[in-house]
Amino acid sequence: MTRIQSAARRTPPEMIVDEDHTMFDTLPWHLRPVLRSVPRPSPAPVEPPPFPLALVRRRVPRVSELVESLPLPAGLREDMLPVGARPRGPEQVRIAIIRVARELGRDYRLHRGCLLRTDAAAIEILQRHLLGCASGVLAGRMDARSLAPEVARHGALFGEILARRLGATWADLSGDQPGEWRMSVPPSTVVNPIARVHRFLLVRNREQDLVGFFLDLDAASRRPH
Repeated sequence: MTRIQSAARRTPPEMIVDEDHTMFDTLPWHLRPVLRSVPRPSPAPVEPPPFPLALVRRRVPRVSELVESLPLPAGLREDMLPVGARPRGPEQVRIAIIRVARELGRDYRLHRGCLLRTDAAAIEILQRHLLGCASGVLAGRMDARSLAPEVARHGALFGEILARRLGATWADLSGDQPGEWRMSVPPSTVVNPIARVHRFLLVRNREQDLVGFFLDLDAASRRPH
């Protein structure tokens, strides 16, 4: 029995969000249709409010980047992956992940009037939106298959926030299944960011949310070793 099948049997039916098509779809992740939010009127993009200081845990000021304009890491160039081409190899997949994150940041600005940055406040906004999508699936207002690309691209952005904010590195970007991609987070934690987003939607409030997960990784990265 696979780990995902085991998790599904422990999860009440009403909490399951069509995990087979969310985590392991036959259509490559970067070719899936993107779920668009219904535009909401907004006078202007607004910055998310500062995250509560009580949850910051000895936070030292770190650079917070605008998601919509994330630069490529040193050594990577835009011409290494033509627009619309299927990414092959870890370098091209990383470029594709950053492009997906930028597009998601642009969608939040245009359709939700919100500027996302690489910080805990953005993770809170992401998880609230995903919970709303999952509730739509459970209520029958949304096809569960439509949730798959949302999980993939939100998980990609979650991973990029770990990379930019905590110094995490993508350790394994092989294969077409985003749920299998792994990151190494200093000092010694290995995570699957897209799989972690999917699990968050499965278990909801029965375990730590994405913000708490991020803050724990942040705290661990700051401890002297």
